[in-house]
Amino acid sequence: MLTRDQLLGSFARRYTDVPTIAGDVRLRNLTEGEKSDFEAGQLNSDGKLNLTNVRAQRRKLIAAVLVDDAGELLLPKPGDVERLKDVDAAVTSAIFDAAVKHCGFSRDEVDELRKNSEQAAGDDSPTA
Repeated sequence: MLTRDQLLGSFARRYTDVPTIAGDVRLRNLTEGEKSDFEAGQLNSDGKLNLTNVRAQRRKLIAAVLVDDAGELLLPKPGDVERLKDVDAAVTSAIFDAAVKHCGFSRDEVDELRKNSEQAAGDDSPTA
């Protein structure tokens, strides 16, 4: 069994390499704080879904975990998340699927992420 000190002690980042049709990428894990911040970023201060954030949540998770060979974030610049919109969906889907598994999202959390993304995408109905 882990002791208190072992549990709260420093853990090294974990990494996994993910093959995609564009080439291999490396992902890092999220800390509990990073995962909580990611999840909280989907809500407004009144606790309702922030549709702007929900639409980009897959891309935001990818940007939060995608790293270079040295373990540094690959997409840290403002605008990088938005630019992911133009990447082949087969590539981003492979990264997203590996990220949710590597970061320990539960099946319910993954289903909620997908459901919210689909609902938000449907909110883009044109107006006259």
